[in-house]
Amino acid sequence: TSHSTARIRYDAQKHRGSVRSVNRALLLRENTHLLSSAIYLLNACIGLIFLVAGAVIALVKYDLLAQSLVLFGADLIPAIFCGMAAMMLAMVVLTPPSVSLEAKTLWQLRAMPVSSKQILLAKWKLHLVWCGIPTTLLSAVGIVFFLRFDAAAIVQSLDPTLAALLPQVTLTALDYLAGIAALVLLPQLFSAVMGGIGLLLGLRFPNLSWTNEAQVIKQG
Repeated sequence: TSHSTARIRYDAQKHRGSVRSVNRALLLRENTHLLSSAIYLLNACIGLIFLVAGAVIALVKYDLLAQSLVLFGADLIPAIFCGMAAMMLAMVVLTPPSVSLEAKTLWQLRAMPVSSKQILLAKWKLHLVWCGIPTTLLSAVGIVFFLRFDAAAIVQSLDPTLAALLPQVTLTALDYLAGIAALVLLPQLFSAVMGGIGLLLGLRFPNLSWTNEAQVIKQG
């Protein structure tokens, strides 16, 4: 008996590092499913590729993009970058097919001591995690543009005669704070709302009788 007790204690200590909370385990399960499906990654995460590519191109082509933004004025730069982020995040469809994809493994979830709320929350968190870093990257680039943008200097380097045509915009410290806050918060908020709406649509129009995973992903 003492030998078996010692063995049980040893096994528990050996595997103690692999113990996870329920919410973390569910999130890891969702992430593993996403990474194991090339079709899921390609169709659901195309907007994330555009987010990263847009941020990189905006930095590399800073001068060209700054010249294009001259006619809009510095005060509209946060709105422009938020709009760019929203367009690209609208192409991230991680949550709409996530409910239907459980058709073949629904019995596994029902057999586990987890609630439906925890399962759905894990799917929403997956969307937030995958969208968070690329969205932050584009927001950071937008902040760089907003702080460095000098319309007068750009026009002087191109054609001084165009200076009279530029909108006369004077930004205060409060304007800069509001613009930076918008660039940081609004894209993340939009991402959270889109993930939630996608999850609601997936629950409202589930497809649990699919035969090919690509079918339900494209439908989502």
